[in-house]
Amino acid sequence: MGNERFGGDGEMKFACGSACVWVSGFLLAMTTVPVWSEANAAKEKATLVPPADSLTCTPESAIKLEAEKKYQDALTCWQSIAEKADAPKAKRIAEGHVQLLDYLTPKAVPMLSTPEAIEAITAVENYPAPDVRIAALWVAIQNALTANDALTAERHVGALRVVLKGHPVTGTRLTWIPRFLPQILKKVGGQLTDRGDLNPAHDVYTWFLEDYANAKDRMAIEARMKQLELTPSQMVDEIQRLRLEKKYTEASDKCLKLIEGFPWSQSVAWARKTLGLLYAAEGDYAKAVRALREVVELHAENPIAAEALLQIGVYYQGPLKDLEEAVNTYEEVVRKFPAQEAGAAALYQMCLIYKKIGDVESAQNALQRLRNAFPSHPLVVKAKASLDGA
Repeated sequence: MGNERFGGDGEMKFACGSACVWVSGFLLAMTTVPVWSEANAAKEKATLVPPADSLTCTPESAIKLEAEKKYQDALTCWQSIAEKADAPKAKRIAEGHVQLLDYLTPKAVPMLSTPEAIEAITAVENYPAPDVRIAALWVAIQNALTANDALTAERHVGALRVVLKGHPVTGTRLTWIPRFLPQILKKVGGQLTDRGDLNPAHDVYTWFLEDYANAKDRMAIEARMKQLELTPSQMVDEIQRLRLEKKYTEASDKCLKLIEGFPWSQSVAWARKTLGLLYAAEGDYAKAVRALREVVELHAENPIAAEALLQIGVYYQGPLKDLEEAVNTYEEVVRKFPAQEAGAAALYQMCLIYKKIGDVESAQNALQRLRNAFPSHPLVVKAKASLDGA
């Protein structure tokens, strides 16, 4: 080097170029390097993902980690469970969680999962990790649509709507799901329509209109719904089908829709009576009695009213265990509908109640009334045989 690059005191003088900037930056960086300490070491260690052995890896603890949105820890746990599981189903469930959690962590992969895992997650209405349940429901919907199982898809779409309303996905890796949900609703509605499941299709399109009021194809959906409107007789068929399938809540909803939508229809009395029977099937006898009482009050001229009143007596006599109220109800049946079949049944039941409580005189009196009003009715012989065997 030339002497001009040295000062008189031997100090090196750098030309102010890139080297000067680099050196000053390097020195600045050196001044900010943290000094090692036990506190800093502990803090750094806490930020590391713990190995599977350091976690208590059970399905319960893994689900708890999911609920806390510690997806990487949960992923590690499920991987450990999958490796150690002996039972094939438990292993498949764990592997399914791994695949779903892969989707919720930076390692985005196609949303695939085992049916067992999907079933295990979607079956729990209040699953503690909403994001995981949302992902599982989405996969379940796709699987159902692929299998052309539109009714299952509709059920999962309904569940997904509920979860999304209570758990917005803003800020998660699932923000795209609400954007694609309108397309799914239309697809599910279309499959249901093609299958002839018009009532569920109507429900799906109703969800679309409720959730996406400003959708550009709103008018097209409204037109589809217009074509799907059921007649009262079709609704009766749908209610009977749901009742046979023991889908009591859905059947009750349809009864209410029939009552509200077709107040002039002859089927309304039947719908009110059926509503009472459905409430009873779900174990709500107080609600059942109220529904049946409406039949008696609002449809007194309809033969169904006698059947409804008799059924109220049956509920008091049986599950409600109120024999006094049962007798009062049966007396009301005989008074209001003396010539109908329900009157004979009411007198017969009164014979049985009086026999049960040991009131032989009242039992014989009820039998005589039955014999006088319905002399050739089979229940006369049946009641007499019951009392003679007392």
